[in-house]
Amino acid sequence: MKKANGENRIIICTDKTKEYAFVSVKENDYIRKGPNKKYPYYAEANAGTKLILRQEIKEENGYAAVMSSDGIMGYIAKENLSEVKKEKIEISKSHPSIKQKKMDEKIVLGWDQMTNETSAKNISSSIEFANCMNVISPTFFQLKDEEGNIISLASTDYVDKAHDKGLKVWGLVSDLEKSVKLSKILGNTSNRKKLINKLVGEAISYNLDGISVDFESVKSSTAGAYLEFLRELTLKAHTNDLVVSTSVYPPAEYNKFYDLEEQGRVVDYVIIMAYNEFDGTSKKAGPVSSFDFVKKSCENTIKQVPEERTVIALAFYTRLWSVKKNGKAQSAGIYGMSGAESLLSSHDKSPEWDKKTQQYVGNYKEKGNTYKIWLEEETSLKKKLEEIMKNKVAGVAFWKLGFERAATWITIGETVK
Repeated sequence: MKKANGENRIIICTDKTKEYAFVSVKENDYIRKGPNKKYPYYAEANAGTKLILRQEIKEENGYAAVMSSDGIMGYIAKENLSEVKKEKIEISKSHPSIKQKKMDEKIVLGWDQMTNETSAKNISSSIEFANCMNVISPTFFQLKDEEGNIISLASTDYVDKAHDKGLKVWGLVSDLEKSVKLSKILGNTSNRKKLINKLVGEAISYNLDGISVDFESVKSSTAGAYLEFLRELTLKAHTNDLVVSTSVYPPAEYNKFYDLEEQGRVVDYVIIMAYNEFDGTSKKAGPVSSFDFVKKSCENTIKQVPEERTVIALAFYTRLWSVKKNGKAQSAGIYGMSGAESLLSSHDKSPEWDKKTQQYVGNYKEKGNTYKIWLEEETSLKKKLEEIMKNKVAGVAFWKLGFERAATWITIGETVK
């Protein structure tokens, strides 16, 4: 296509699943500024040229509104256009990956949750016996508003203590603040840039080793902006010697717009949260993280993300279920490893091994209600870790520190290292 001027344009497609109305030019023609021959033309359109028909704009004087593949918008005679064909825009993924910042050993990461400034100053006591852990990820940052500002709980004392123990510190940023619309931040260039500058600035100020992104409110309409945010963040982080990771639930049809394949080209590590198999909203009782669920999560991820950029996360917690006679269930609380076992002991019950889930399962009755719980403990954990390590991934992660016990880290060390 020959242009009437030398302008360059960038086409941004944020929804790769949407179908557009395509037409082809029958004979050589022009894309004009307005719906009439008297208007000057923007570009020549040779016979066979494919254009997007802008159906939201009404035809006028026998002219239809169109857009070329390189972003030129204007009008062309309707009679010179073919029948409409609905198609998706073809997007090339041939662009190179961003060079990975890679650790020299298997990653063993523990997430350290903090809710206020007081808790943020106290590093988890798990570091005293977690000898195989080499990365700690405190939940330091949270989105504050739609302009790109953040709430920071970062603490120099915390980071210094972690470094003294030989741990890398990857500060986590979450989008838990429901009143903040993620699209308003990521979809706006200046807001997105401010967020990136804030995160990198905090990381430098507190001597962090990396930034971990845990955005779980991304929608298909903001997926393109989210990926652009990751590209821009990673490039800026790398210039300041910072690692970037993302946290994502296992690949599924409902979340495919997170585009793990593209994330695997951009960030240093994609952490798959292989838990919440049955979450708090479920009406059926089930495990937080069964063996098969972890196995499939790992296998499906490495089909899209290189093994050296993949980290599989497991749960240190489990969920107690209250089950009615009709089989319907509701969550009755979250328990750590020792807490779950103590719960069963207090009801004089011993768990039994379940071959299907590869976990111990316990149940008891209280005040006419039936309660059921799938335990997360060392035997089950070891089986899952062995399966994960068969896939030669970059490492493992755990939510969250404090729900495990000293024996847990012995199992992890023996299996992963």
